[in-house]
Amino acid sequence: MKWQPTLSDWASLIRIIITPLVLILLTTWDYRFWLGLFLVWVAMVSDFLDGYWARKYGWVSITGAFLDFTADKSFVISILSIFAIMGLLPAWMLLVIVNRELVVMGARIFAAMEGLAVPAHFLGKVKTFFTFGGITAILVHQILQPYLETNLAWIPYLFMLIAVIMTVISGVDYLIKIRDYVASKAK
Repeated sequence: MKWQPTLSDWASLIRIIITPLVLILLTTWDYRFWLGLFLVWVAMVSDFLDGYWARKYGWVSITGAFLDFTADKSFVISILSIFAIMGLLPAWMLLVIVNRELVVMGARIFAAMEGLAVPAHFLGKVKTFFTFGGITAILVHQILQPYLETNLAWIPYLFMLIAVIMTVISGVDYLIKIRDYVASKAK
């Protein structure tokens, strides 16, 4: 059967395509933070539209779920990695986020093999909000800092700290749901 991409799939593909652009822009261009901010907003809008269209028009599919998952993780982990390399994000925050994603990915594979689909939860949406908020705050701070008399680096740090906390909480919540499912099957 031939794959017919939906608008939702295209929204995910946009995030996949702009990931390397953001990485190049953030490391080499004069107006890198302005361009990076624009592309981050494009990614946020495409992420919102992806989910909205998939739910509204019933375009939920395995391919769409794979594209959305790949687009989200690739984009976020890539940009946070560049921030850590540039010294704009503490490396420990990146490591917590990456390790949570690896653990949850393993849990999702396990759940899928058991026939369980664990849907996105409110906590995951909060995590995403603060992660994109933190990315945006880092970029805005880099743009505005030369014009400010005080260092406001605590603002992006706070956003990212909350994102890390929500990352851990949502990951634990996800694992508990899978554990409860497996325990109920064993009875």
